[in-house]
Parts: sequence; C-alpha cells; structure tokens
Amino acid sequence: LQHEQMVLSYVRQHRQIKRAEVMELCRLSEGQAKDLLKRMQGGNLLQLEGAGRSAFYRMGERGRK
Repeated sequence: LQHEQMVLSYVRQHRQIKRAEVMELCRLSEGQAKDLLKRMQGGNLLQLEGAGRSAFYRMGERGRK
C-alpha cells in the first residue's frame, strides 16, 4: 500500500511512470515492480500506455479521485 501511494504521488507530479522508475523509487526488483504495476492497473489506479520498452503508466480512473 505504501508503494502504491509512492507511485501515485510520482504520477501526479510527473504525469507518467515507467517500470524502471518504479523499481528505483520503491527499491523493488523487476518482478516486484511488475506485480505492483499489474495490481494497480487491475485496480484501475494506473493505465498502461504503449508496449515494450516504450511502455509507461498514467493515472487510471480510480487514481484520479
């Protein structure tokens, strides 16, 4: 939950976040960052844009509230 708040705060400031930035911000492994982002995307907190190396996440419907 704390990691989710850190990610949402970052996205509010920067409008988007990449998986590598989540790994650095939250000090997570690649697998942990993927799981966190997938969970946040599933909960409609984040929305995935693009694919592959250019993929990034923006605020989802629930994240805007």
